[in-house]
Amino acid sequence: MKYYSTKSSISKVLVFSILLLTFLPVQGQTNMDVSSATDIEYELTYSGVLNSNDPEGLYKYEASGTGIDTLSLIVPNDVNYDVYIYDENLNIIGSDISSLGVEEELYRVNRGKIYYIKIFSNDGMYSSNEYILNIKPYKFNLQTNYEYDKNGSLVRTEVFDVQKQKELLKSGLNYVEVDMDTSASLTSLKGRTLVNLLGNEGNFEEQGLWANTLTTDISTNKFGTSSGKIDNSLESIEKIARNSSSLDLSGKKVLVGVWAKSNSANSEIELFLIGRKGEDGFNSTDKYIRFYDVSEEWNLYYTIFDLSTKTDDDWIFRLDVNNPGDIVNFDGAFVYEITDEEESYINSLSLPDGHQYIEDMYPFVDGMQSVTNPYLVRRSQNLLPPPSMWGEINKEYTRNILSDYKEIWEKNNTDEFVDVRINHIPVIEDTIYSFSMDLTVENYGGSGGFYLWVRTLDDNMNKISSWGEKTQTSTGKYTVNVEIPSGVSYINLGLTVTDTATGTYTISNPMLNFGPEPLPFEPMEEDDLYINTILTSSVDGSVKDELYQRGDKYYKWKTHEVLTVDGSVGLRSYVHLRSGYKIVSFEHISDYLDKAKMGASQLVSSSDVTYKESGTVFDSLTDENQYYISVGEDFKRVFIAIPNTDSGWGEDYTPSTEEIRAYFDANPYTLQYQLEEPYEELVTLYTLKIHKKVILDGSKNWRSVIDDRSGYKVVSLDGFDDYIGKNGSGVTDASSLIKFNQISLEESGLVYAKLSNYDQYYFSVNPTYKRLYITISDADSGWGEDYIPNTGDIKSYFSQNPYTLEYKLATPVVEETQVENKTFTLTKGLNQIELGSWGIDSGYEAEIEYNIER
Repeated sequence: MKYYSTKSSISKVLVFSILLLTFLPVQGQTNMDVSSATDIEYELTYSGVLNSNDPEGLYKYEASGTGIDTLSLIVPNDVNYDVYIYDENLNIIGSDISSLGVEEELYRVNRGKIYYIKIFSNDGMYSSNEYILNIKPYKFNLQTNYEYDKNGSLVRTEVFDVQKQKELLKSGLNYVEVDMDTSASLTSLKGRTLVNLLGNEGNFEEQGLWANTLTTDISTNKFGTSSGKIDNSLESIEKIARNSSSLDLSGKKVLVGVWAKSNSANSEIELFLIGRKGEDGFNSTDKYIRFYDVSEEWNLYYTIFDLSTKTDDDWIFRLDVNNPGDIVNFDGAFVYEITDEEESYINSLSLPDGHQYIEDMYPFVDGMQSVTNPYLVRRSQNLLPPPSMWGEINKEYTRNILSDYKEIWEKNNTDEFVDVRINHIPVIEDTIYSFSMDLTVENYGGSGGFYLWVRTLDDNMNKISSWGEKTQTSTGKYTVNVEIPSGVSYINLGLTVTDTATGTYTISNPMLNFGPEPLPFEPMEEDDLYINTILTSSVDGSVKDELYQRGDKYYKWKTHEVLTVDGSVGLRSYVHLRSGYKIVSFEHISDYLDKAKMGASQLVSSSDVTYKESGTVFDSLTDENQYYISVGEDFKRVFIAIPNTDSGWGEDYTPSTEEIRAYFDANPYTLQYQLEEPYEELVTLYTLKIHKKVILDGSKNWRSVIDDRSGYKVVSLDGFDDYIGKNGSGVTDASSLIKFNQISLEESGLVYAKLSNYDQYYFSVNPTYKRLYITISDADSGWGEDYIPNTGDIKSYFSQNPYTLEYKLATPVVEETQVENKTFTLTKGLNQIELGSWGIDSGYEAEIEYNIER
């Protein structure tokens, strides 16, 4: 057995070098039974006695990290015991056949893998004395962490043995557990582009894009704001609907799918692709059909059609509802071109696994989407921000905020319930979360009491269900498990007191953590990384952009260019007239097209999100919705075929350059093409603006006093559109108003009538007027009880006492920053990391690397 001294840092470096050069796994494999192996852990001591009845000691453990482990074995002096070390496949990776006294064995391990240790006597001689076994990580790379207090004084120094660990993150929510506070670098994030050949017809938002047998239904949807509905309740035969635009699918293998739900349990639908040749109708023998029984909940129905040998000129997508009396809603229809490899893999999956794979890798998109402005958001073990930042549903109580995570509610009536809510907490389906907090109840009266309200939502924020958890009326720890069913992506939580209860309720340290066991309280701690770039790929995914970090900067290996084709791009002054469409051309875009790789591009119309088919030569533009890139020596142009039905131009009408420019300004296209020579470029970061802050001083448009009330006056601010949006849509109920002169938090009312005291305010955002109302105490203003200040008095007051209004935006706003470097961090324990994008929302991965202690 080899033995390496570890008394100095120099010897550690030497040992590590020797291990890298010479310590290789021992060849060999055994078929031993490991079911009886005893589980052991790092740094603990284990002992045993061997004899003829128990001739071997068998142990197993899971490696905590990738690196070198040390096995220490103390053998009784009167015997010779041997030791073998195996990996999870029972390959021998370390051994000794002459174990005498105190020995150590060093061997390589990989994090999360299982390793087995067998101790035995090779010569059949045993001792009544115990052997002693210990496993520990080998220390060879030390890092010192310094911790300072708020005054900058050093309060703690820790020395860690640090190694690097890589973690693969999938789009959506991930959980990563680390054993120390550490920075993390983004080592890889590859792009992805999805092109739905149905364009925007798959979203069912516009009535006219399908046959009139399918209507738009705003009462239910899976995506967007509406779905398509085929109502066969009054018919005696099947009812059908087809999309309006013809599809060029011949020569392709396509993944075809749609989300659907029925009004009954026994509905049946058919999904068709039907081909047409020449002037024939869509009734040829090239008809592909798949039958489905549709449930009463939204589900995905999909199939693969092999059209690789077909030569039909056009194809349509058709949906049939077969049974009289049935009503079926449809949403998120798609047609994706796939490779032979993808076809084989999808067909190999079971039905549940196939559904999950399609949802993850082929989510519904309108037209063409890529990984746009990707981001990483990390939250520590507590997923809840301070309740002081939550919104209120009712105000019939007194709320005293003592600190971020502690407040007192006094409720003296039984007319309304109390509900303080936090919305849109991202969660993982089919898991359990634990909610916990400290609750003090005094002067309880009535019935009911405090409880946790839960609402579940899908990935489009549509409500799935809601319920109340565990009513409590006495002081004590409040804990409850929140079970997340399948299909849930977000939850809303409400801290609630029933309308029938009264009393004083002290809310302290609310916490939501992953797993069924409540963890000790800690405030929520977040970090984020928002990257200002688009990561694309070829349609088949064989060529991808890649984002990576080098040092503290972020770079993209750029393989594609994305160009918005609108009226600002150079236009030629003439067009080619064809039956039913016109061909227009763009020039003066040589700087882009010089880099273009022929035959590797996609063009999408942003107005109707129709996928355009690329011709190989100009003459191949034989139909609408086609385009062609010319990158010859003499000229570099893009030719696009525009259907007359889109443009409104007559069959024989020749539009002017200005008319063409106006068409593209109103209907911009997106051209994505592969570069002949990819290159590296530096990317910047962006910030996600969630709150907006406005300073209210004497320069604002203050009105005269609205109401003179006992002890205070109500004033209002007009012309608030610039701050809160033209229709008020920019504001949620999470807002705060602070007086600069006193730095005191104003209390927000939900309606004007609830402004019943000074230091209150509320927004009015109805369509007629947009105003802010504020109550000012006479003591603050110096205005007498009966004095009515004029507009000048009010402006003077706010000039001397400016307020700041901060409100949460209903839709966060992306703001580009010039920052090129930022450190992304993880905290000790469990970290929830969301990998997302403002474009395609699934089907891509990122790799991060961080330090671990061994």
